[in-house]
Amino acid sequence: MTAATLITDQATIQSSAIVLAQAQDQLNQATISSPIAGKVASMPFIVGQQASATATAAIIGSGAIEVAVPVPLAKRAQVATGQAATVTSTIGGTTLAGTISRISLLPTTTTGFSVTAGAGSSTSTGANSSSSQSTTTYVTVITIPSGGDLLPESSRVGVTITTKTVSAGVVLPASAVTPTSTGSGTVQVVTNGILSTKRVVTGAVGDKDIEIVSGVTAGETVVIADVDKPIPGASIAASRGAQTAQQQFPNGGGATDVPTGGGATGGAQSPASGAPPT
Repeated sequence: MTAATLITDQATIQSSAIVLAQAQDQLNQATISSPIAGKVASMPFIVGQQASATATAAIIGSGAIEVAVPVPLAKRAQVATGQAATVTSTIGGTTLAGTISRISLLPTTTTGFSVTAGAGSSTSTGANSSSSQSTTTYVTVITIPSGGDLLPESSRVGVTITTKTVSAGVVLPASAVTPTSTGSGTVQVVTNGILSTKRVVTGAVGDKDIEIVSGVTAGETVVIADVDKPIPGASIAASRGAQTAQQQFPNGGGATDVPTGGGATGGAQSPASGAPPT
């Protein structure tokens, strides 16, 4: 072994020692710690693989979060800051309570396009037609004070905003009330088998129920539309005529099977005068 070889080998050992020290230092710094307490939403680091300098882990804290909701223009006047709201995860079913903290001043317009295929034959195809429809919404932010770790970021949720709360003495399904003007309507009431129409004053209106201020009292029997009951003969085409339709209704129409408020295609008769509808 020559002196030159010995010097080269010592230099290699020293270089390897420096590389080892750097690797040991990087290993000591490889421990990942979060600045906040929460749940790990994403982890881009894999044991044994080289990590990217720009990779970051996402941590969802258990504190407050914000949920942005697009409120349609038609409902904008009913929504205000401070109103209560509930946010429900469509995946886990978790429901959290919050309040509306702010509403955007400027609207957001979204344009959607639809294409309808044109009529054609076996050898040619007709021209397609397209149409656009714009939707105007206002970004409404709901602040939830706690439980943010239960709703992953960018996840889809269902939102319910309470726009009004009343203590109603009488409430009817919306299908039982025929509106005549703002704050009034008519209701069909059955008394001792006799059907009559009463005018009512309405209050708060919800998606399914309507508050009755006056006109009917609790305990009275009213006529409603049974939206869960299928209309007999609804699949019969109107062009087939009443005679064909009547074959689907025993006893010349089978009116007792037609829910009040529904309409059958031909052949269906209204209940006899004075008789309560089914």
